Amino acid sequence: MKYKIYPVCVFAYNREKHITETLIALSKNVGISVAPIYIFCDGPKSVEAERSVKETRRAIESLSYLFPNIQVIHRENNFGLAKSIVSSVSAILKEYTACIVVEDDIVTKPEFYEFMCKALDFYQCYDQVYHISAYLDPLEINSKRPLFIPTTSCWGWATWSNKWSQYIDDPIHIFNQLSETKVLEKFDFDRSCLFSSQLSLNITGELNTWAIKWYGTVFLNNGLSLHPPYSLVDNIGMDGSGTNCVNTIAETTKATSENCMNESNLFDFPMDVSFNEQHRKAFSTFYCNLINPTRFGYVYRYMMFQFVKRPRLYSNLRKVKSLWKRKVL
Repeated sequence: MKYKIYPVCVFAYNREKHITETLIALSKNVGISVAPIYIFCDGPKSVEAERSVKETRRAIESLSYLFPNIQVIHRENNFGLAKSIVSSVSAILKEYTACIVVEDDIVTKPEFYEFMCKALDFYQCYDQVYHISAYLDPLEINSKRPLFIPTTSCWGWATWSNKWSQYIDDPIHIFNQLSETKVLEKFDFDRSCLFSSQLSLNITGELNTWAIKWYGTVFLNNGLSLHPPYSLVDNIGMDGSGTNCVNTIAETTKATSENCMNESNLFDFPMDVSFNEQHRKAFSTFYCNLINPTRFGYVYRYMMFQFVKRPRLYSNLRKVKSLWKRKVL
């Protein structure tokens, strides 16, 4: 199966070691030698960050020989990750029909690029498919082929220009639409609070992220995201070095992927674009357990969901909790 060549957007800031590992892994991908590579280097936030930013840019320059068709964009000012991704992807998608996105802490497997390109080709005319993901949460669903779920993953992803043009940057609008149509609980996978809490924190200004808004956009349009049967990426950024990074499930995902690789048909794309009920239950259980896996988890999540529906109240609750932990109260 031949496939069209799509550009790859790589985002870097001040992590020399991370971007080095990311670019070396990307260079080993099947078909990447003919792909247009755009590397967006954000500007320093402060004087203290200037040194690490320069070191990162030198590392990128030293590895540029790995990609015959590369363009590096150096920003003088600091955009921040959210603005950098939204503005850069929007600009690239004015020139191309689709693009693939990788951040500086995403180490790709050799089959990553081929999978993304073939999936973009296969589903380009499917109205309900908005997003191609290279990552799959470590679930026990035993899928031997790619599958659809509503959530979008930012750990290696791709989309088309006609889908990205619908991106909603206003978290209040997304939140109101979810509430008015009474689907906030469904958006949150049975009150897991994992997604609605991110939306609330974007409303109050405690977070400034793009991924939750993209998921909200896809969800409000009844869209779905294609995920591989095993993860094609490893996240090496769960070390406190990046923006909005926390120590989560990266290691579990890596182990799960290694167990599933030999048993799956990566390019057996389903023609039926739907969200399987078995998969829905598996994801719901997984996300709920991420928040609180104890026997009282359901009660805890129910109470949290009531707060999350009121962003300002949720924000104040978090502040009180933080003060309590610091024994200020």
